[in-house]
Amino acid sequence: MRTLGLVIAMMFVLSVSCFATTATIDLYATVSFISLPNIANDPSPKAVFGAAADYELMKWSPETQSFIVYDPDKPGDFGNCMIGEGYIIRGTAGTVISYNATPDSAMDMFISLPGYGRGIGGRHLIGCPFAHPIKVSGTSSNIIFTNGCYQKTWAEAVAAGWVGPAMTFFTGAGYDEIRCDGSGEATQLQPGKAYWIETHVDSLAMLIQPN
Repeated sequence: MRTLGLVIAMMFVLSVSCFATTATIDLYATVSFISLPNIANDPSPKAVFGAAADYELMKWSPETQSFIVYDPDKPGDFGNCMIGEGYIIRGTAGTVISYNATPDSAMDMFISLPGYGRGIGGRHLIGCPFAHPIKVSGTSSNIIFTNGCYQKTWAEAVAAGWVGPAMTFFTGAGYDEIRCDGSGEATQLQPGKAYWIETHVDSLAMLIQPN
């Protein structure tokens, strides 16, 4: 039995190593709005961002509508780094952050949009959950919104009063928009980048297809 257990354990280690990759995130400004393009093997902020995480990493809490700053003395308050979440980090433009991760996913991804809990939604800082660009505006959009009972395209969700018509993103010099009708400065979510989106009701989710 011990031999069988050892063989199974070795097969597991070999299978994991065969499907491992190194993910990278480029910091493009002194303050960068970023996300994880791949699922981290070790999702702790220190494993993903190293020393750059200490007091320089923030995320947005939609439940409190306020920022949470990573404190190395209280890592549990921040939690793990997840794909689909957006982060803000201070650093030097041109710095590349790398971490051990799984390959790019080919599965649909859900991003929770819980809102403030008062029935009025709120701001959410989301990230592109893939390592490749995702078209989200105009025709042939790859996102769907759901309240658990109904599914709507982005344009339908805007018309129903669920969400706002734009996602905003920081370029390093200012903010640009992705708009549901395709009229913004961009039409795709970019890997490693973060985006603000406003909801007007609570308890939504965004379904993003990998293309």
